[in-house]
Amino acid sequence: MSEYARADARAMTGRQIQAADTAVAAFVGRTVSGPTAPTAVRSWSEFAAVFGGGAPGGLLADAVSGFFVNGGSRAYVRRLAPDQPAEHAVRLDDYTAAIDDLGSVDEITIVCVPEVWADTAHGGPPTAERMTAHEVQRAVIAHCERLGDRLAILDAPPGLNALQALVWRVSTAGYDSAFAVLYYPWLKIFDEAAGAAKLVPPCGHLAGVWARVDATRGVHKAATNEVVRGVIGVGAAISRSEHELLDPAGVNCVRAFLGRGVRVWGSRTLSSDPSWQEITARRVVSHIEASLRRATQQLGEHSGPDLVRSIRTYLFQTLLTGALVGESVTEAFRVELLEARDGGAVCEVGIAPRLPGEFVTFRVAARPGGRPEVSE
Repeated sequence: MSEYARADARAMTGRQIQAADTAVAAFVGRTVSGPTAPTAVRSWSEFAAVFGGGAPGGLLADAVSGFFVNGGSRAYVRRLAPDQPAEHAVRLDDYTAAIDDLGSVDEITIVCVPEVWADTAHGGPPTAERMTAHEVQRAVIAHCERLGDRLAILDAPPGLNALQALVWRVSTAGYDSAFAVLYYPWLKIFDEAAGAAKLVPPCGHLAGVWARVDATRGVHKAATNEVVRGVIGVGAAISRSEHELLDPAGVNCVRAFLGRGVRVWGSRTLSSDPSWQEITARRVVSHIEASLRRATQQLGEHSGPDLVRSIRTYLFQTLLTGALVGESVTEAFRVELLEARDGGAVCEVGIAPRLPGEFVTFRVAARPGGRPEVSE
């Protein structure tokens, strides 16, 4: 950090802006019992106590367990379709209503639907089943894009080899979003109740890996080459050449290495825009935007200059963590007051989460009596 940057930091004073949480996962799926509103749980034992465990034949419990085993500390569960027998397919409307309910919880940053492939496999022709799953995944993506403060961790269909996964990603799914991430293949765990191995979707385990890396290294660090805990293998072996085909298509692989365990091998979103293809870039920007949105709501009325100073102080602290890049403050971020009146203010904020000079620009609007707005 340059002497200019240190001097600039000493000159910045303002009311403290607290960083928002970065790895609070939401899981939508079926449970034995429990509330249907999004409900917070802090451990596997609390999930079991509140929801009675996962529904028979379901995969939600495995995802929640994988989240906590890998380092997650807080999750929300939205119980699905409590009035339907387990052998019946969950309706698309049930999923979309549940996903919409997650919008009421501001602190959620990750959304997982681990049972989508299992729930759409109860009857009907395979094509119709898979299309329903795609529609649910699209609904999750649309939810994350609309709110802008969370990412969807999606699972590829089970039972695919590497070539089939690539064809599915490119020709069938075709998702294009900076707010969605895809992992392949499914993970192999030991099911103690059945006394045998079981394949489960990777989303819950990977959300936990994200949480662990956030806690130990920061949201700006990619959760790649990290060990996935609580698994005994993967559903499909992936060679180096296969990985080199999957990675450019936005398929993040989970690979088993002899003597090194099962590891995450990829850190891409599903965006075709080169600026947003790194998960860390999207997560850093969303994290900063969420922190500023919540802070302006909590700080109450403030003059334009006060808001600018508070934002600059927060961004400098963010720069010190390594989440922004630049040898000086001016290379890492800028804050400009556009409007200030009647106890409110509008600021334009630019940050460099990747290379110096590549700014992401958005506006922060704080108005008395109104919900703060952050717009890219």
